[in-house]
Amino acid sequence: MKTKELIRQLQKHDPTGELECCVGNADIHFVCTQPAYWDGCLQVLKRNPNTQYYNIIGAKYTTKGTKVMINPLSISDAIFNDQDLPVEFDELSEGNREWYKQCVEKRRAEVEAIENDIEGEYFTEYLVKRFVNEGGELELEDVKKLAREFHDEYIDYRDPMPEDIVKMKVKQKIDGKDMEVWASWHDRRCAQWDREVVLEVVDGKLKLRKV
Repeated sequence: MKTKELIRQLQKHDPTGELECCVGNADIHFVCTQPAYWDGCLQVLKRNPNTQYYNIIGAKYTTKGTKVMINPLSISDAIFNDQDLPVEFDELSEGNREWYKQCVEKRRAEVEAIENDIEGEYFTEYLVKRFVNEGGELELEDVKKLAREFHDEYIDYRDPMPEDIVKMKVKQKIDGKDMEVWASWHDRRCAQWDREVVLEVVDGKLKLRKV
């Protein structure tokens, strides 16, 4: 559908311009233009303008030209970006309200599990590297197992960072010049773990504790 036809249809169905728009019941996050080949070939449907109802008579894939992309964002995906996103249910019936509340809480729990699992992998890599750098001689598989168990029990991906670590900067060479830039999330998290996780080898066994 061409942009001019989409605008015509929108004005036809909502002359006021005040109705909410959606794609598959998800709100529209933003609209942009991209080359037709961007993120996969553009799919174009060919229509018979003389048919009132279903009028699709052909289709094509193309990489030529430019396309307007309407990008929806569901509440579920928005929660993935912000686990604590406020969600309102007041305009639903009681039955629907409870069902959608359960869906949202389930999604929040899924996101928390995913985020903690990802950070658990980062923490394991961090601890193995630190253990090796400090001259550890234990089996690395044992170190990995202990690291993951310690993370799952004592560390949460939403643990707040100390203010000085939040503002931490590192030196990088950019265009041949040494420059100070904001540290990445990973570098800041590792700096926090350097401070808060004590690593000791006692009687040949690795001991971890959080301070």
